[in-house]
Amino acid sequence: GRTKPRNSHPQRSGSLPKPAETVGAAPVQPARIGINTLYLVPGHVGGSEVYLRSTLERLVRNFPSVEFVIFANIENASSWDEILRQSPRVRTVPLPVRGGNRFARLAFEQIVLPALAKREELDILWSPGGVAPVACPVSQVVTILDMLYKDHPSDWPFAARFAQTALVPLACRVCDRIITISKFSMERIASCIRCAEGKICVTHLAADPRFQTRPDRDVRQRLRGIIPADAPWILCVANTYPHKNVHALVASFDRIAPKIPHSLVIVGSPMPKWGIGEPLVRKALARSSHRDRIIRLQNMTIENLVALYQGADLFVIPSVYEGFGLPLVEALAAGVPCIAAQRASLPEIGGDAAIYFDPDRPGALDEAILSALSLPAEERTRLVELGRARAALFSWEKTASLTMNCFIHAFADHHGSGQAASSPADSAMLPQ
Repeated sequence: GRTKPRNSHPQRSGSLPKPAETVGAAPVQPARIGINTLYLVPGHVGGSEVYLRSTLERLVRNFPSVEFVIFANIENASSWDEILRQSPRVRTVPLPVRGGNRFARLAFEQIVLPALAKREELDILWSPGGVAPVACPVSQVVTILDMLYKDHPSDWPFAARFAQTALVPLACRVCDRIITISKFSMERIASCIRCAEGKICVTHLAADPRFQTRPDRDVRQRLRGIIPADAPWILCVANTYPHKNVHALVASFDRIAPKIPHSLVIVGSPMPKWGIGEPLVRKALARSSHRDRIIRLQNMTIENLVALYQGADLFVIPSVYEGFGLPLVEALAAGVPCIAAQRASLPEIGGDAAIYFDPDRPGALDEAILSALSLPAEERTRLVELGRARAALFSWEKTASLTMNCFIHAFADHHGSGQAASSPADSAMLPQ
């Protein structure tokens, strides 16, 4: 990444004025923001990587007067080149620690990062990975995507769950603001950690704009080597954590397969090595009488993933727990009818544009899939139009704007000139 002499900051003279020093003025926009990416191992943290990269790209583009300092680990240090090319006001500080080494990474976050924040004269240190330094000399914002470690503890190994249980509540207490990605997650954070909802900013995620475009003929032709040329398909995009409930979809498909011509396409990584999610999926596959019609894919290019969504007859997200549910918005944007579990954030995100099922009721998923596939053409078209309109409510530009709003309030709060709670305009609002 770019290097810069210590304490050399172009276009900045002295420290940023504290909001308290300007009577009657609006809160001041932070001039230098640090991003703690020590948790990020590219390709291994799922939607949280999409969230960080997409939000940071728009922050850099839409706030050209702000300097951004990325604190990188060994695994991700070379992955910021595209963002670095966007602006000379972005640079990386590579640190000699691996994100995959949890204890070393936590030690760096708690001991080294505060010193670096002071050295870099940051106004804000943003930690998008859910954990932040307990003692830091600058204003802090932490992003907590969900309360999965509380609500589904079996999805976490003991050491990771112990670390989350100890450090996430501490981060909530010491940070000036908390960002999360749905009203559902905001309520769970407020309940589990007992912090005021007014301290929490909601910034929804969004689909990549490419999901709204038609794939070109070459991409569709490439899919023919992946998907049987003469068979329609049902799509699911999920890594096989237990709460993703992929095993239930496999079992459901096996029961209804004699009634439909479709294949089931599952895009996602077998996860995790220590958990029960992947063994449950493999057991369901072993019991299936239609295993030859179930296709598993991973490491798809964005072009092929877009084609898979847009070519599907139906998208299913069977997950019983999501902090947001990004694949649901991607499917809505792509114009494919969607079925979602009536759990967690999914009804909030899908609104009236998806078909819901009760994952606790036997046969409910079977019925939902058969019903969706038999919709009259007019009803299917109406559902697709509702989906595209729903997806249009979400954008990374809105996410970046709300995130900067949160930084502004955090900086003001840290210097004693902010208000105790966010206004509704500081959080994303969706029609019910």
